Amino acid sequence: GERADGRNEVLLNQSNPQVRFVLSTSPGAIHGAVTNAAREQVAGVPVFLEPYDPERRLRLGELRTTRTDIHGQFLFTGHAPGAYRMASTFEFQMPDAATMEAAGALTIKVAEGVDLSQEIPLYVAH
Repeated sequence: GERADGRNEVLLNQSNPQVRFVLSTSPGAIHGAVTNAAREQVAGVPVFLEPYDPERRLRLGELRTTRTDIHGQFLFTGHAPGAYRMASTFEFQMPDAATMEAAGALTIKVAEGVDLSQEIPLYVAH
């Protein structure tokens, strides 16, 4: 069936068409802190997470966002294994892939069942 929003995407290698689905009872998670130039943790800053293909330099899905708590900590849960990019800034509301690149987004690898700890520098436009 089709999605309710009318959007369906299928990308197949024409010489070797395959579709792979990965289901897990142990999705990955990412937690950590956002720090400023003085290495102090920053409260209330947006943190952006995008599924990413580093080889094709392409966003693979919806951008997720959260904010750090009063201690500068963030948490993302329920992620499939793979590559993601992360950035944190007050400069943008919903950055596109090019803006994530300009903001120096970090590329990370999420593994099945692993809670990855990651420190993210606060991006400030000059």
